[in-house]
Amino acid sequence: MQYFAEDTQVAAVVFWTFGDLGRVTYRELPIIAIVTAASAVFFMLNRWNYNAMESGEGSAHGLGVNVNRVRLSNMLIGTLVSATVIAFCGTINLIGLVAPHIMRRILGSDYRYLLPASAIAGAVVLLPPTSSPARQSPRWCCPSAPSPRSSARLFSSTCF
Repeated sequence: MQYFAEDTQVAAVVFWTFGDLGRVTYRELPIIAIVTAASAVFFMLNRWNYNAMESGEGSAHGLGVNVNRVRLSNMLIGTLVSATVIAFCGTINLIGLVAPHIMRRILGSDYRYLLPASAIAGAVVLLPPTSSPARQSPRWCCPSAPSPRSSARLFSSTCF
């Protein structure tokens, strides 16, 4: 692809693979916000099902949780929100894989607290590189995604 594409197209693909919040326009922002807010409401409404499933599939079924339905709906909603954010921002969404693990080690596995804390932790990890002074300079042309190495360093220093 690098041989046949124009320079601007190759640069757009490279920035997409790093992820960049600065590329989202005001026209795209409502789409991301609606999908993210709707999925957050869905996950918060299912927090009791997640807590029941923590004790095992049999226990959750005994408590009245339709485990297969919860699993399938979570996979569909999770895929939808991830695909939406990745389509507009690039793979920067993958920082969301680190934040819940950090919060689970700190708070435990009660989803009443884990879901909102994971969202806040994801924002705390993501916002400093996005709003750094180097990003505000027109001379700098760097992606805002935290590198896998810095994410791993943050995870290991928090959890171990």
